[in-house]
Amino acid sequence: ATAVVFGLGIATVLTLVFTPALLAARIWVTTYVSFIGRVLVRLGASRHGRVAQDWALRRAARKNKVTDLVWVEDDTPPAKPAPRVVNAAE
Repeated sequence: ATAVVFGLGIATVLTLVFTPALLAARIWVTTYVSFIGRVLVRLGASRHGRVAQDWALRRAARKNKVTDLVWVEDDTPPAKPAPRVVNAAE
């Protein structure tokens, strides 16, 4: 009788407490990991990352009510071409 009572008690705890807790922990872990991953992607690991700049521009564009787009040319000179390597066989 004692073995049956303890067996039923342990089975009840496993069924009603332990199993749902493990199932919920799996959902919580995947939710938190995906949330942290999205935050890191948005931050681009630094404020100078391309993803972070795109996200900031998108956020600023949503706040902007002006419908006219103005294209501004960049005044920086073009990059110099890479030096050509000449083989001795040429």
